[in-house]
Amino acid sequence: MIGGTKMYFRKNAVLHLFIIATLLLVVACTAIQPTVDPAAVEAMSTKAATAIADSEGEGTLTDVGTPRHETLIFQTFDRQTANPDQHNPLMNYAQWRGFRELGWGALWETDTGAGESYPEVAAEMPEVLNDEHTQFRVKLKEGIYWSDGVEFTADDIIYTLDAYFEVEDKSNAARIKRITNYVKSYQKIDDYTVEIETNNPAYDFHTVMGVYTWGSNFVILPKHIFEKEEDLVAFRNTKPVTLGPYTVKEFDPNGFWQLWELREDWQRSAWGWMDEDGYMPKYVLYKDFGPEETRTLAFVQNEYDVDTFMSPDSIKAAQSRNEYITTFSDTLPYHNMDDACSYGILMNLLKAPLDKPEVRWALALSLDLKEVGINSLSGEFHASPLSMVDTQVLRPIYFEPLVPWLEAFELPDGYKPFDPNFAKDLATRLLETGVPESELPQGDAAISEAFGIGWWKYDPEEAEKLMNSVGMTKNDEGFYTLPDGSTWELELVIPGDWNKVMQRVGFSIADSWGKAGIKVNVRQVDNAEFGVVQGQPLFSIPELS
Repeated sequence: MIGGTKMYFRKNAVLHLFIIATLLLVVACTAIQPTVDPAAVEAMSTKAATAIADSEGEGTLTDVGTPRHETLIFQTFDRQTANPDQHNPLMNYAQWRGFRELGWGALWETDTGAGESYPEVAAEMPEVLNDEHTQFRVKLKEGIYWSDGVEFTADDIIYTLDAYFEVEDKSNAARIKRITNYVKSYQKIDDYTVEIETNNPAYDFHTVMGVYTWGSNFVILPKHIFEKEEDLVAFRNTKPVTLGPYTVKEFDPNGFWQLWELREDWQRSAWGWMDEDGYMPKYVLYKDFGPEETRTLAFVQNEYDVDTFMSPDSIKAAQSRNEYITTFSDTLPYHNMDDACSYGILMNLLKAPLDKPEVRWALALSLDLKEVGINSLSGEFHASPLSMVDTQVLRPIYFEPLVPWLEAFELPDGYKPFDPNFAKDLATRLLETGVPESELPQGDAAISEAFGIGWWKYDPEEAEKLMNSVGMTKNDEGFYTLPDGSTWELELVIPGDWNKVMQRVGFSIADSWGKAGIKVNVRQVDNAEFGVVQGQPLFSIPELS
């Protein structure tokens, strides 16, 4: 969700779901959709702005001592961080606390709603210097400054690349190897120009060295700060000099909140030049308001403005008690579905029997996605059968041309798994559950845009045939067994209470598979452990996470 009860309108969490033969993904994130009706947005914003005057005078302070009317407040994505003092981009740092959003500056940013990249601290898009697409010239904007008043120049780019190569075998951040494996050589041409050579043809240069969706692998370091440190890996950079328009003012040593303050010279920061109205919130606070039940009340009482993941029923409850909480649309799925990133159930294909395509397809066909989406998300989701998100940018390029192929696609036994009527059937099912017809999209095009072009059929009988074909049959308890006769048990690692939405989706998926005879053991973990689980050596990663 983006927006708020005051100066900003709200957007509920978006969920996309997609699957391919080797990977089952449940997708969610946020992105700005350029096609939102401007008049509706203006009406929402005006309505939200009125809430400030209604509920908070200029004398009201936040619990960290900042004027509430000057403070934009976010519910933290991960609730609590274990390393609140870590702001060194060469290492895994205190993510979801604003450093990436407010303190960074990238060579190139990406408008995920439009599918277009644009220069941020670079002066223009990269210039290709050879036919092989391996040599590039990067020109930097002049007049951009670090938060301590030192000018940003090509020296910072060269130093950052040097630092990446210096720590590549010591850092715990995956972004380091992504760049060191990508870049072959580099040199400074002048104070505002560098040239970089890649190891292979690089048609993605501006997204690898810049931003692909929500962050960059190449995080520019202030040379004048880092060059003083003997051990770049041990340096925590607790009070970072930033390239973005905000600096860290204060943070909770226990990891529950972090406060950012607008630089006095923010107009000459990495993206201050983009501002059009001359206004930026003086303070931005990232804070954990507790489990969803607690923070819903805080939301209603205008204690914060932006929530990253809140379940549909909690949002509806909040809307019923605060007229300033609204969504992008009055019809299902209510939200902006132009989502550029993904959440998902990842399968470890090194663990048998997930190495068999028959088993993976059986899992897909055993999943009643309509019921999963209704039970866990009140039907507020968007399905995609491809290994990418279905957005207004990607739909005409990939989805629409591939519909005939999906409809004709067959498994080796001749079975056609694609269900082109998934969206229409979902709309019908939602109507049967009591959703008012006025809140449902009308017409095939609107329904497809809302819920996706289709999904895989729910067909436990075909799933059982596929299982049987690889020696997996059901025992007396109704659960599938492995060829040796032992019960097949899957471990599914899901987020705990720190991500209530995905927690519910995970339990609902496990329940759907269980009804089809697949025994799933669900393990809930906190945010820190969740990252550790997916970062283990391949043979140690659970079957599903």
